[in-house]
Amino acid sequence: MALVGSFPSRGAAELAAGMLRARGLRAEVSADDLGGIVPNVAMGQGGWALSVPDADAEEAAALLDQVEPDTRPPPPSRRTGRALPTRGEVLSAVALLLAAAAYVLLRTAG
Repeated sequence: MALVGSFPSRGAAELAAGMLRARGLRAEVSADDLGGIVPNVAMGQGGWALSVPDADAEEAAALLDQVEPDTRPPPPSRRTGRALPTRGEVLSAVALLLAAAAYVLLRTAG
């Protein structure tokens, strides 16, 4: 799968994916938002990614560029040079924050 866009909201990504699907292309929206439980995590990590099969990448990019090209952010690879974090990385960060919060609560309760 090839990344063809990154969007600031799930709605914008799904709208773009729907436009590609209507033209017969397979499109997938993905984000590390813990299955929708923590939607703000995805926004802080590059947004929602829109991917298509490698063979359709050029066609999909051309179609997306026809739809308000100036308002669509570039893919993360061109913007920051890094990919979205994995689900495991997000879960590890959340676990670390919960452990730190528990430690602080135990220290202040005693």
